[in-house]
Amino acid sequence: MQTEKWVSEMIDSVNTSYMSEAEKHTMLVNTERADFIANLVVSGFTKAAKVFTAIKKNLNPYSIKHA
Repeated sequence: MQTEKWVSEMIDSVNTSYMSEAEKHTMLVNTERADFIANLVVSGFTKAAKVFTAIKKNLNPYSIKHA
């Protein structure tokens, strides 16, 4: 089950009868750009968290086993 929706998918439920075709197209392009940027930021933070977790795990002195 997918709970995420693209902003551009949610825009379809908005009343755009008062807008021209150019305004509708501009709005759609802007929402797709915002979706892309948001996903890029989230994936960047996810990757950074994984890298920092790996570094922290490698620097943990309690993981060192003595002979």
